[in-house]
Amino acid sequence: QEASIYLRNNGQLIQAGTTSSNSGDGQLSVQQNTPETNAWAYYYWCSPIGNPGNIGSPKPAGNRSFGVNFLYEPNASSLTGATKVNITTGRDGLDTTTPITVSTRWLYTHPQPGTEAEGHYIRINSGNNAPPGFGFTMKGVGLSAPGGDQVYEFRGRPNSGTFSIPVAAPVLGVGQMTLAGNPYPSALDLNELFYDLPENAALGTFWYY
Repeated sequence: QEASIYLRNNGQLIQAGTTSSNSGDGQLSVQQNTPETNAWAYYYWCSPIGNPGNIGSPKPAGNRSFGVNFLYEPNASSLTGATKVNITTGRDGLDTTTPITVSTRWLYTHPQPGTEAEGHYIRINSGNNAPPGFGFTMKGVGLSAPGGDQVYEFRGRPNSGTFSIPVAAPVLGVGQMTLAGNPYPSALDLNELFYDLPENAALGTFWYY
């Protein structure tokens, strides 16, 4: 069994430098939750981890993309145990299965600047196609309205280093957006991020979802 790190109770991972290779066999476990959820609740996410690769096989260093295959439901009886979520191509996710069932129909990224028009979103289905540092959409689970707190667990290689997210000025007065989020397995002060680099001045607005 590979060694792993489990961040719990607001635990954070601080990595030295900006070029951590993160190429070992271990995984990082980070939990995120939705206070109220059902099959129609739409959320925007950003994974703090990426594809860990096959355990025991040689791995390239660096960040890797995320997919629903690295999403788990925590086991209620254990601080470290979790089970990989079920997936369906159907319209609705379910909280009546063990583990929960997530619908891949609503998994999209928006990596290039554009309006919120549907055609600017890229469907990722069950593939590992959410680039590190970029956000993705995912609907909730459960067919009752609205349900309770649902905890999701991300398990994989921790993201590290610098992320360059493309932004663009409004086109004919219409704002352009890129879907991104906190790519790190730690808290991030958006005010500090904004003023960290002079080129961030090109950002016009932060929208929180």
